[in-house]
Amino acid sequence: MPSYDVRAASLALDVPYAALDVLLARHDIVGVSKGGQGVARRIHDDGLLRLAIALQIQPVIGSDTRSALHLAEQLVSAGGVLAEGPLEIRVDLAAVRSALMARMSDVVERVVPVRRGRPPSPR
Repeated sequence: MPSYDVRAASLALDVPYAALDVLLARHDIVGVSKGGQGVARRIHDDGLLRLAIALQIQPVIGSDTRSALHLAEQLVSAGGVLAEGPLEIRVDLAAVRSALMARMSDVVERVVPVRRGRPPSPR
């Protein structure tokens, strides 16, 4: 399963890098591997999908980030449809995934991952 660095994901999601980095630091999201000291975070396809849905849902329903992420998780887990009585929330997961992967393929070719750690010593 491919994974992407935060810089590439921020470009594909059209979110400032710093905002996405803070969001990932504050919330546990399925498909996002937490980095540690000296280890960069990696975002897998399923994490990218959850983030894309949450970022699109948030301004529509006027919720906070945590609620939008929770709703996105429920939608992905339920196959894109949540129904409670007469209320139904539907997301075309295939369309979101397709658009997201098209943007990621463009971004991956343009973004060079930032080197972490000490520079190599001259020999």
